[in-house]
Amino acid sequence: MKLTYEISKAVNYLILKVKGEYAIEDFLEIIKRIPGECQRLNTFNVLADLRGITLHSFIPFMDRIRMGKTTARFLGPKIKIAALSLPEFIHQDKVGELTARIRSAELKVFSDEKEAVDWLLEKVAVGKVVSDDV
Repeated sequence: MKLTYEISKAVNYLILKVKGEYAIEDFLEIIKRIPGECQRLNTFNVLADLRGITLHSFIPFMDRIRMGKTTARFLGPKIKIAALSLPEFIHQDKVGELTARIRSAELKVFSDEKEAVDWLLEKVAVGKVVSDDV
């Protein structure tokens, strides 16, 4: 594999650091391993730090689509993932994120670590559902 990863546990989330030369098949394989790591460590919020990936060119559009589809398929809505990347590698339309989110994945792409962690840890407000039937 050209890409490697290491995982550590923060207080309320996992930190997945990915390093090495970009290769789509390696990247997809790492996505597929995330659910097992979450299960093993009993934590379902993940900060995926992708800043250690080296690229020789921009990530192809279809690779981004494959990343989004694979994320949705293997992580689904149960695992919340904040992907932290260098700004120059984030597609202006966030194609991978959009592809994953329209398939119900909890994925958001960031270039700022604090924003990524804040989003990852934000609590969903539980509101009262009011019926129109009176």
